[in-house]
Amino acid sequence: MKAKVIATMFRASVAWIMVTALLFTLTTACSSAAQTWTLDNAYSAWTAYNSTFLASNESTFYQANTGSANPGFWERAEEIEVAEDAYYWSVNNYPTHDHSAYVTEINDLCTGFTASSSYGSDWSSDRFNDDLNWAIIAFARAYQITGNTTWLTDAENNFNTVWTRAQADSNNAGGLIQSNPPTPIGTWTPNEDAPVNFTFVIAGYLIHDNGGAASYKTKADTVYAWAMANLYTTTANNGGPCTGNTSLTCGKIRDSNNTGPFTNYPTFAGTGIGPTDYTYNYGIALEAITREADTTTPQLVANYLMYNMNNASHPYVDTYEGYNILPYWGNAGTNDAGYNGIGLRGVGFAYSRGVLNATTLLWAQENVQAAWNTANSNNVIENNWTTGTTTPSTPLYSWDCSAALAGLLDIPAP
Repeated sequence: MKAKVIATMFRASVAWIMVTALLFTLTTACSSAAQTWTLDNAYSAWTAYNSTFLASNESTFYQANTGSANPGFWERAEEIEVAEDAYYWSVNNYPTHDHSAYVTEINDLCTGFTASSSYGSDWSSDRFNDDLNWAIIAFARAYQITGNTTWLTDAENNFNTVWTRAQADSNNAGGLIQSNPPTPIGTWTPNEDAPVNFTFVIAGYLIHDNGGAASYKTKADTVYAWAMANLYTTTANNGGPCTGNTSLTCGKIRDSNNTGPFTNYPTFAGTGIGPTDYTYNYGIALEAITREADTTTPQLVANYLMYNMNNASHPYVDTYEGYNILPYWGNAGTNDAGYNGIGLRGVGFAYSRGVLNATTLLWAQENVQAAWNTANSNNVIENNWTTGTTTPSTPLYSWDCSAALAGLLDIPAP
């Protein structure tokens, strides 16, 4: 909400100062009034999520509150990331508190993930390279929090698996492919997409920054150079002037760029550029670009997320206090349901490193407010943040509900 003061003429400088002060006061008051969520709300949402979905032995967040099935591989890895977000939220906001319960839960979730009845420590049976990257990120962060070297070893071993098998170019000069060929190969084609390339950069930096060899950073840098050359644009596919703010530049993250040639897969032709917008691509790009010490491009990427998202099937669901609210990606544990949480995590990461402006923070806070407004009486929040929507009590899916929770934990409270 913006307060406007209209004046026809000011002849005295004192009058001008008074009106300017009034404008600032009204604008600040309106902005603050639009945001009511608090640190207490974030904590209550976290405890509600645990109460609703966490197994009694903390080995997993169950897929739904109506049964005991596990989410899929990458969704389960990303829910470990939400627990890690909660740990850092607690440390950053309540540094003198006891954080051991968060550490224990993260250790238990990783133990459950690597149990023989789940995925073990070698994840190569999953042919989707971005799936491995999500888990590598979660486990590198788990090591950072718990000090358990097993999680770092798992992250390193599986990172090396991705690097070895995901090369589209035999000279290691190209991007990584999302998945390796199935058996039989059928109609499969190499897909060099944003999810696998930007998550690989994040994973490499996390391992390197937690004591890994320099080669992890070198490999991440190689993939980053390809990703920015092929997946980022300010001149095409809706990149460029921001909608409603043409003085600003919006930096688009393409979902894929499969132009080839693929020297490791010479019989396959490239399929061209995949221009579709997905929230999570912007979150991981923001984190990867920030880790690469680029202090300018993150704001352009955030601008696109705020103003130019262009997915015909999943448009902005609403506006709240004049700010675009992120799309609804479906529910019932569908693959896309948690995208907005990953997007907001990337915004929170980049903002905390000082590369995003106050407008971006306010936009993110209003998205979290729109989400919080839909919470049910138990403080659980689904992923449709349209004004007037209320989260039901059942059935609820952990992956759907992780999106708003990540926003509450990763975006600074007003």
